[in-house]
Amino acid sequence: MVEHEEQAVPLTPDEKDAIAEEQERQYNLLREKLDIGKSEDTGTNVDFIIFMLHGIGSTSHMLSKDYRMIRYMVNSIKKHWFYQQRFKTHIHVVDWKRHIIDAQNMYAPFTQALIFHRLFEHTYITTAKETRKVITSHMLDIGFFLNPRYADFLLESVVGELDTEITRLKNHPSGKFNNSKVVVIGYSMGSLILHEILCSNPGRPSNLRPEERPRLKHKVDYMFAVGSPLSCFMIFQSPQLMTTGMKLPEGVEVYNIFHPYDPVAFRWERLIYRDISDLPEPELLPYWQNNGFKNWYGWERSVQQAKSMIVENISDVASSISRSIFGWWGSNKSNSVLVNNVAVHDKRHLALSTFKMKLKEKATSSGMEISSDILNDNIPHIDGQRTCQSINGMGTGSSHDRPMEGGNLDKDDIERLEDEMLAERSSNALQDMNRHAGSKLPRRYDFQLQEDITEHILSPLGIIQSHTSYWSSKDLIFFILKKLNKKHDAVPITVYLNSIKIKAKRLADSAATNQLKTKFLGLSEEASSYADKITSEDNKAKVEASTPFASTWSNLMKSKEDSCDEADITCSDPID
Repeated sequence: MVEHEEQAVPLTPDEKDAIAEEQERQYNLLREKLDIGKSEDTGTNVDFIIFMLHGIGSTSHMLSKDYRMIRYMVNSIKKHWFYQQRFKTHIHVVDWKRHIIDAQNMYAPFTQALIFHRLFEHTYITTAKETRKVITSHMLDIGFFLNPRYADFLLESVVGELDTEITRLKNHPSGKFNNSKVVVIGYSMGSLILHEILCSNPGRPSNLRPEERPRLKHKVDYMFAVGSPLSCFMIFQSPQLMTTGMKLPEGVEVYNIFHPYDPVAFRWERLIYRDISDLPEPELLPYWQNNGFKNWYGWERSVQQAKSMIVENISDVASSISRSIFGWWGSNKSNSVLVNNVAVHDKRHLALSTFKMKLKEKATSSGMEISSDILNDNIPHIDGQRTCQSINGMGTGSSHDRPMEGGNLDKDDIERLEDEMLAERSSNALQDMNRHAGSKLPRRYDFQLQEDITEHILSPLGIIQSHTSYWSSKDLIFFILKKLNKKHDAVPITVYLNSIKIKAKRLADSAATNQLKTKFLGLSEEASSYADKITSEDNKAKVEASTPFASTWSNLMKSKEDSCDEADITCSDPID
């Protein structure tokens, strides 16, 4: 008997119209989402005035280069993570070194060129003379800050400059700074200056009475200390702080950020929470590309966690087994060999089971989950029948898998979706780990950058460059902007656009009409082109910022100023 194949019932004209109408609605929704991602910020008011204070050894030309890099970093992060959460910033780098430069240098009237002061030249060893000059100039910055006469003058000058600039901006005719919050970021010694002018260290030598010490007239809302030796200096000047505790500015959100290999940076929480003996590790800053772990970091931390647990518990396991054996040898003489062997096996099994239980309790569920994903490659497979629904939950931070209604994805699209899903789990795992680690503290102050894998493997490399590479860290800028704006978009702009591209491509394959198919394909191509444009523009801006930018370490070995005009020195955003 021949079975007749069931034939599909053709759609009625009304059903076709209903499908076309629904697809038209989905097209308009995708178009609206794409327009949101492409929209420019038309606001004029500035939300945050950001002042940055440099570390030792900087020159005006070096600060101008740092400013260009910082400005690129801020604009790049805002474009990637704050494309719907719009806010404006005004960046100003404070050159505090210029207030004491005349005491360290002298000007030649006939050339107006900056010539190194001869104050210490007669003591130099003849070899590596230029390098010794540079190192001396850096050490003088520290020496001047520890000298009451120069420190008082420096602090008064910085306070005067900050108050003058804030007043000028707040009274600007445009009114764009009227409601701006004030943010100060102190790098290295800059953090010492900021802390001193915000709340003062009574142990610092000074020629001024406490009530005469300079204080800012304007309110500061946020303070970020980067690569800061503040706690070390405070203990050096006021050893009683080991008992009384560290004083922080009142009414200011304060954060201490450092690289794990930075030899200059110190923690604050040990001076703030003196009654807590077992302080948690510093909170990890998220990787800017996925708001979570760097690709290798979650796996590495779980491996190290397991290794530390083995070291901590191996003696317990060994002693348990030893006690079992010696117990069999001594107290169980009357038992048979079989019974004694069984007893030893049971005790050994109990010891190992206890160890495994401790390991399981030690590891947070989130950390183990992310490491398991990476070790076992346990990523849900996405093929032509499944896709990510993150486009439907954009802005809410939720994404789920759901069956595709038609169409196929190419290999690149599938790989992107797999990366996005792993990134989401990585972000959730980092947040859970930080929340679990800091649960015993009312507030976290110490925040640690995730080192690169090359720095982790070659720790001397990390030690050399860690203190001099903060301004080239997008992780740092991402963290600062998140703390300022309090919220950001659920996914970076490239993921947002890629989701639009994939969904538009899928809908094109099942379009009710050729006209709709053309519109969906055009929308998919537009989203893809805009994502490529953002990447291209970001790379170009990075090259432009990196061309004049050189690390502080490289500049340490330069004894002369770069050959550029004063007009090329820019350390502040223009006021449009």
